Amino acid sequence: MKANGDFYNRSMIRSLTVALSLALVLAMVLGTGPVMAEETPGTVTGNKTVASNDIPCDGTTKVTLTLEGKTGIAGAPADIMLVLDRSGSMVGSPLAALKNAANKFVDKIDEGTDGSLDGTIANGSRIGVVSFDSSASLNQGLTSDANAVKAAINGLSVGGLTAVGDGINLAQAQIASSAKPIMIVFTDGVSNTGADPDTAASNAKAADTEIYSIGLGSVDVGKVTAWASDPKLTHVYITPDEDDLEDIFEAIGAAI
Repeated sequence: MKANGDFYNRSMIRSLTVALSLALVLAMVLGTGPVMAEETPGTVTGNKTVASNDIPCDGTTKVTLTLEGKTGIAGAPADIMLVLDRSGSMVGSPLAALKNAANKFVDKIDEGTDGSLDGTIANGSRIGVVSFDSSASLNQGLTSDANAVKAAINGLSVGGLTAVGDGINLAQAQIASSAKPIMIVFTDGVSNTGADPDTAASNAKAADTEIYSIGLGSVDVGKVTAWASDPKLTHVYITPDEDDLEDIFEAIGAAI
């Protein structure tokens, strides 16, 4: 009975030791308090190996614990819909600037998901593309293929009016069941046909979609601001200069 009791006590001590060691390592990986964990969401995965299956009485063995921590989008996968204006006013250099900036954004997410710019959006994240003129079109459904997303962006052509609300509604339909839905809405004008964009954006945000909004040129600043999630300071970008679009998409990519 004593031998069995000694074995039970040693087992409990080893279990407590491993648990305490794991807690210590996790504290070093994630930080020492809940505030850091909340500010830097992510995941931790790990495994352990034991050097020997047989541990003699009062003996020791080597336990190897391996942990991998992922923060940002690598640890918290997101589904991102680009909602892009291709109305008639985007003809020429505005559309070219938008395509360049959106492609750089895709590269930013591609690299951010696994540290490698390899054409694959890794670790569960996906990007899709919706564009709008007089109506909205799904140019690319959610995919982990970064090259397919960029091909859809590069294939956009201009024409028609500006149905921002239709674009938001169609994009929301693609990410409605996502665990972390994000929408980036870009326009260079005022919505003048289709669904009400204010209602569309409100409904999307009520469904927990995070919205970034970008306005280029002659936009209704109040409307573009209202579409975005809070805090507005980090979710709304207004510029008169198409050359700013690359920096704006870069900033949003870094934030995500």
